[in-house]
Amino acid sequence: MQSRDKFIDFLRFIGLALIIFAHVEPPYALFQLRNFDVPLMVLVSALSFGISYRPETSLFQYVTTRFLRLVVPVWIFLTVYFSAVFFLDSASEDLTKSTIFRSYALLDGIGYVWIIRVFLLVALIAPFLMSLNLKIENNPKYFGILGVALIAYEASVIVTKEMELGKLFEYVSYIVYYMVP
Repeated sequence: MQSRDKFIDFLRFIGLALIIFAHVEPPYALFQLRNFDVPLMVLVSALSFGISYRPETSLFQYVTTRFLRLVVPVWIFLTVYFSAVFFLDSASEDLTKSTIFRSYALLDGIGYVWIIRVFLLVALIAPFLMSLNLKIENNPKYFGILGVALIAYEASVIVTKEMELGKLFEYVSYIVYYMVP
């Protein structure tokens, strides 16, 4: 069994503390000091993945584990939250079908649940990026491929923002537009 990397735990603590700090509405100057909180958490997730990645683990087992660690606790929290709101204020705006659905779907809903979707998407794409990195031993070539993917992504954002593509595209964009960068 591996021991925990205390440096990664420290970075995770800093990232979470800064995210919490951002949501207590500190003075503007202090608020600006914490602008790297979410990117730090995504990088910490990548570091954790790099350390814990085992190529022999099946993709199904990996995805199941990530889902159970990231999504299920949020769904439990949401169930407790919506139950409490129902008993305390059954007329609350948080109890609309749309808000409840969008919360469980990790879109926006009650707010803040979108970050779990981002962490899940990062976790889901990580094995593919690792596999690509292992196949392409030349780092400039690997980063070149990632750069082209990022440029294609940016172009698609510009083009699709000008188009009316409907709700289905909106839901697809919640995945693609958060996963690619």
